[in-house]
Amino acid sequence: MFRYRTRCGTVDGHTGSFPSYRQYAAGSADGTRSVVFSANAQIVPGQGSARVSNLIRRAQTLAVCRALR
Repeated sequence: MFRYRTRCGTVDGHTGSFPSYRQYAAGSADGTRSVVFSANAQIVPGQGSARVSNLIRRAQTLAVCRALR
């Protein structure tokens, strides 16, 4: 488990990856709000992988912000 501090608040959760998949699950400290995020993306080093990773992180942050509203 990890604690993630975002611009919208802090959540506890975990990330994971497997070839072609990125996972993220997190919840508020009181357990009343949660978000689960899964992306299907083949990330190949040197072929825009940093751009794809940044887009996935941005989407995860947006999901947390929506959950914590």
